[in-house]
Amino acid sequence: DGDTVLSEGRYLARLVRRGQWRRAYAETRARAEFWQAAVQPSPLRNFVGHVRLAFVPSWLRRFRQRLTGAHQKRARRNIRDSFILPEFAARIDLAGRLAALERHRPGFLLADACREHVLAIDHPYLTVGVERYGRVAAAVGVEPRHPFLDPRMMAFCAALPEEQKLRQGWPKFILRQAMASRLPEAVRWRRGKEHLGSAFTMAYMGGLPSAEQDGFDKTAIFRTITEYVNVASLYYAGFETLQGACCDDIYDVVHLAVWLSRRESRQGIGK
Repeated sequence: DGDTVLSEGRYLARLVRRGQWRRAYAETRARAEFWQAAVQPSPLRNFVGHVRLAFVPSWLRRFRQRLTGAHQKRARRNIRDSFILPEFAARIDLAGRLAALERHRPGFLLADACREHVLAIDHPYLTVGVERYGRVAAAVGVEPRHPFLDPRMMAFCAALPEEQKLRQGWPKFILRQAMASRLPEAVRWRRGKEHLGSAFTMAYMGGLPSAEQDGFDKTAIFRTITEYVNVASLYYAGFETLQGACCDDIYDVVHLAVWLSRRESRQGIGK
């Protein structure tokens, strides 16, 4: 929620449209320095994307998307690169669902930064995320709070000048300023952003017991998920050792299998 509420959105494209090319390019370079090792396009390529977004008419972008089926192609590519069983994806029209989700984000530049910000806050991703946190917390008797989603905070941030959200490459600039004397300087002005959840998952998966310990039965997992997951791709990605580049995705598959097993058990009890 903090990422969404304090996002600079398409600020750099708006700078280009206002004729502030030099400033837009400087911010593009500075932002690339902030993210450091993150996999991103070069600053020049990124800047060209902002220029295209600033000047290509919205009607032309929409026409090109319809003509090329860009949303559908991207959705099909994402499905193909995932562990989802193609037959299951086709049965539930997953490509259509993903394309519909992508259309929630305007494919063109909004001149009104406040309106763009409100649309970002209203995106289903944020709602789903907060609901998911609530379900996980409720399972252990905790009530989560989201201070950045206080209506007063959201209204304040939506109305902020864009340079308060991104300045000299620093995202969430106003928050960094507000945390003076409240956070160590090394934290307040730290570059980059690691995902602690991913690091925790990798460590956890690396320490999982073998199939003979704690009842971790891969055969049972396969039996549960074959209707939904491409089992062959799991082995290719490292499922046998529960490690590898796709560890996070494998972790999701394991949880899906556990959830399905428990659901079947509950249904059996009901019968």
